[in-house]
Amino acid sequence: MRRKSLIILCAMLIFASACQAQPSAEVSEEIPEQESIQSLALDSVEAESVAQRIERLDIQDVQAEMFMQLEMLSDNMNVTIESDTELAYSASNNGLHVVIDTIVNGKEGSASQLDVYADGEYLYLRTNYDTTWHKFTYANQTIDPESLIKMYTTTEFRQFYDEWQDRLVVTETDTEYTITLEGSGTEFTDYIRQSMNSLQGLRVDDALFEIYRVKNVKVVHTFDKANNLPTSMSISLNYLFRGESANVEHILDMNVNYLAVNQGFVLDLPSELETLELEVESP
Repeated sequence: MRRKSLIILCAMLIFASACQAQPSAEVSEEIPEQESIQSLALDSVEAESVAQRIERLDIQDVQAEMFMQLEMLSDNMNVTIESDTELAYSASNNGLHVVIDTIVNGKEGSASQLDVYADGEYLYLRTNYDTTWHKFTYANQTIDPESLIKMYTTTEFRQFYDEWQDRLVVTETDTEYTITLEGSGTEFTDYIRQSMNSLQGLRVDDALFEIYRVKNVKVVHTFDKANNLPTSMSISLNYLFRGESANVEHILDMNVNYLAVNQGFVLDLPSELETLELEVESP
């Protein structure tokens, strides 16, 4: 059972990576020039509207972070995210600071912080995951696919996708974007091994878990154009698992169906993986 949990963990590590590739169109280490920044409207109606939109964007970043903390999930792998948004206005920078505390299956997670500046044309975002300021189209509340991917990232995978970003394929229809990552061979095997090595003390049947070779992986992630939110994600992973006495080949197909914002996501698992346990032991 614990082995199956690690199968899921491995797959979700790949997913978190798959949302990480393209750099945003414009980035800057500097805070936008104060003269060019106009104060966000602070009346209750507009402030609430801005807060809801910012929360919608950042809550997905929180979800991405949680893929790296699967020990927090319950044995059925369902996740509920509850948000308590605190708005703080600063007269010195005419910006908006948002703190989102998350609760996953009754366990409180670390707060996610988002600094926001806006002028008449652009929205500038900076999260506690990344000190870089990112510049997005704001007036019509649309985000291009490259920037959309950027909103669903954590910094831990940036180096990987600096190397493999050309493997991402972005297509679109009138209603949605589809982002596909597909690969095989040692490139993904080495990456997964490196990811697993960061999980100290993770053991299966009193033996350290080891991925022997990844034969093929494909991740397809779909976003709704109307609100820039993810709607579905599928993972297909074919790999060899090095057991105590033999190398066992396993094929995993898994789908993730997203619920409304602030309701998290649900994993649609194969029947043999319906019940999962994840145990972390001291080395």
